[in-house]
This record gives sequence, C-alpha cells and structure tokens, in this order.
Amino acid sequence: MLDALEPAVVVVDEPAQGLDPGDLEEFATSVLEQAAAGRSYLLLSHRYELATLAHRRLRLERGRVVEGP
Repeated sequence: MLDALEPAVVVVDEPAQGLDPGDLEEFATSVLEQAAAGRSYLLLSHRYELATLAHRRLRLERGRVVEGP
C-alpha cells in the first residue's frame, strides 16, 4: 500500500527558488541526511549548487536526457 506521508520517492521542483545561501545550505543538509537514511529524492533544479550534491545527475541536452555532470 502506498503512503502519501512516506512516499518511495520525493519529487521536488525548483526547491532553491527564493532561498538565500543559508536556507539553501539548510535544505541541502536536510536532503542529504534523509537520503543517507534511505529516502529517495528527485530534485529538478537549475541551481548548480544542488546538482553538485547529487548521487546521479541527468540533464536535458538537445531534447534528450543525458546522464553526467
């Protein structure tokens, strides 16, 4: 049974929008801690700072999904 309060994957679109550097760091720390505990995240972002924290990165390039930095 699926549980809306504890989903298998948390999808977050542009989570850094409007965050100052301190808030962004706090958000990133929270995501990393929860990921280390087994929670999966899919972050959609234009922010390079968040992309560098990812275990795996995908990007759109000429209309195709490409894996890598």
